[in-house]
Amino acid sequence: LWDFSIGNTKMGSVYYTQDNSLTIKLIVQALNKFSKIYLYKNGVITDSVITDTNYLNLTFTDNVTNGYYFIKGIQQDGDRFWTAPIWVNYHVASTNIEAWPNPIRSSSQIRYPQTDNVVSSEMKIYTIEGKEVFHQKLTYPDIHHWNGTNQQGISLENSVYLVVIKVKTEQGTKVYKGKVALLK
Repeated sequence: LWDFSIGNTKMGSVYYTQDNSLTIKLIVQALNKFSKIYLYKNGVITDSVITDTNYLNLTFTDNVTNGYYFIKGIQQDGDRFWTAPIWVNYHVASTNIEAWPNPIRSSSQIRYPQTDNVVSSEMKIYTIEGKEVFHQKLTYPDIHHWNGTNQQGISLENSVYLVVIKVKTEQGTKVYKGKVALLK
């Protein structure tokens, strides 16, 4: 019996995260007792446990970086085991919006990064000088549309505009920012 996992990701798979720390779990049982368990990160021992039992339920924690983890165990009779690795793909959550097409000629889809538990989102568009020219409130969707007009439907002049999207989630509010160019 054995189970090696990070989050819900089992050995041999890739764990994707935006968190700064990991919880690594190992459950292992054998007929003979274990003497030492090693946690490896990118091929280097980062932690170890000395033991005298044939059943272990261990939890390790580590700061996140891209790479891989695996575990090596040594039993008192000299037998050894290795887990398959779990690769960690860490990336910082983006706070930037995406607009397509950009520059805008007639209409653009403006997206923010995928966010869980969205309640509502609000997009505001400002001139470079900071004057609000357009706003739109939506319930849940992660795509806003803008056709280069102000709130009254009048076409705006060619320029670069600042976009701010506030997303309300069950956990709080997130803000995403970016720029779009208008070229009609």
